[in-house]
Amino acid sequence: MGFERIVSLLGELPCPVARVEFDEDAPPAPPFVVWFESSHTRRPEMSNGQRAVREVNASIELYTDIAETAAPERERIEKLIEHNVLSGVDFDKYQTQIYRENMVQTAYEFTIVEKRY
Repeated sequence: MGFERIVSLLGELPCPVARVEFDEDAPPAPPFVVWFESSHTRRPEMSNGQRAVREVNASIELYTDIAETAAPERERIEKLIEHNVLSGVDFDKYQTQIYRENMVQTAYEFTIVEKRY
């Protein structure tokens, strides 16, 4: 699966989604998702000179309310991310509580390697 497809699938989640951050003046209430990516293109030495490889290092961060009553919604969105958005992609998952914000952060880190022509 290509990275553009992953970004497209993020848009289908039942919560607000933004690249890097939301507008400071109007941040959404949880749940919401923020995604980040960095990429670089490497050109391997090939006889046709037409191929390039793009490596995308990315993360998806889900923020949900820390309240125990929000756990079922958090689990539902986590399953959507894991089974729909990141289907077939190897990822590392981390979860931490952000007490000063009354939120739980669930982060997914992954790398996609795409061939470019």
